[in-house]
Amino acid sequence: MATGLGWSPLGAVWAVPGAVAAGDPIGALLRLIIALATFGVLWAVWRWGLARSLVTPARASSRVRAPGKSGLFGVLPGTPGVRSRRAASRTGSATRATCASCSSSRCCPRSCGSTRASTTSTGYIFAAGPVVAFSLGIGMIADVSYDSTAFALHVSKSVPGRADRWGRAAALLTFAVPAVVVVTVGAAALEGDWLPAPGLLGLSLGMLLAGVAVCSVTSARFVFPVPEPGDNPFRSRPGANISLLGPTFAAWGVIAVLSLPEIVLLVVSLVTREAVWGWLGLLAAVVLGGVLLVVGVRVGGRLLDRRAPELLQQLRKDG
Repeated sequence: MATGLGWSPLGAVWAVPGAVAAGDPIGALLRLIIALATFGVLWAVWRWGLARSLVTPARASSRVRAPGKSGLFGVLPGTPGVRSRRAASRTGSATRATCASCSSSRCCPRSCGSTRASTTSTGYIFAAGPVVAFSLGIGMIADVSYDSTAFALHVSKSVPGRADRWGRAAALLTFAVPAVVVVTVGAAALEGDWLPAPGLLGLSLGMLLAGVAVCSVTSARFVFPVPEPGDNPFRSRPGANISLLGPTFAAWGVIAVLSLPEIVLLVVSLVTREAVWGWLGLLAAVVLGGVLLVVGVRVGGRLLDRRAPELLQQLRKDG
C-alpha cells in the first residue's frame, strides 16, 4: 500500500527522499515529475475555477421536491419514529467516529546491493472494530443538545419520547452496524487471522448497542454546552469540557459493565483458541444488545416525556 501511494499524486512528493536514500535516482526523478505535474494540474484547475467564478458568480438556487419524494424517508414506513427524524433535521448534529489501527514496520539496511523491507503485525488493528463501535455509540450522548432550539419541533408536535428515541437510534444504527461489521471483518482479513473475528464482532456490536442504549437515557437527562448551529463544529464553548466529564465517564463505565459478557467470551476464545466461544459472544451481543437497546429506548422515552419542556428551556438558555 505504501509503495502504491508513493507513485500516486497523493504521496509521490513524500516518497522522493526515500527513493534517494534507497539509491534509486530514476524512481526519485519520476516521483518528482509526478508531484510537479500534480501541482501544475491543481494550479490550472484553481485558475480556471477562479476565472469562472469571477465572470459567472454562483447564484442561489432552490430545488422543489415533489410531494412525497423525501429521499430515503420516502421508502420507510410512516411510523412516529421515522416522522420524528424527518421533522427534526438535527441541524448541526454530527456523529464522530474514530477508527484507530496501528502496525509496525522494520526496514533492513541495504546489504549485497539489495534492499529488504518486512512488516511485522502487532495485532493492534484488531482494536479498530471495538474502537469504531464505541465511538459511534457514545456519539449520541449529546444528540438533543445538538438539536438546539430545533428541539422545539418535538415539543410542539408532542412527539412521543419512545418514538424520538427509536428514531435517533435507528438513524445511527442504519449506517453504524454495517460500518462496524466491515471494519471488524476487514481488520481480521488484514491480520490474516480469522479466529478472533466472531468474538471481536460480538464485542463491537455489543458495545455499539450498549452505547446507544445508555445514550438514549443520558441525552434525555443532560444538556451539554455544544457549538450552535452554523458555528465551527470544533469550537469549544466555555465550561463544555468540564460539564462533559462526569456524564461521559459515567457512560463509559456503564457501557464497559454492560459489555462484560462479550469481553469475557472474547478473552476465553483467545486463550483457548476455540472459535466456539467467539460465536457465543456474537450471539450474546445480538441478544443482550437487543434487550439493552429496547430497555434504554423505553427508559429514555419515558424520561424525555417528563423532561421535554425542561430540556427545551435549558437549550434556549444555553443558546
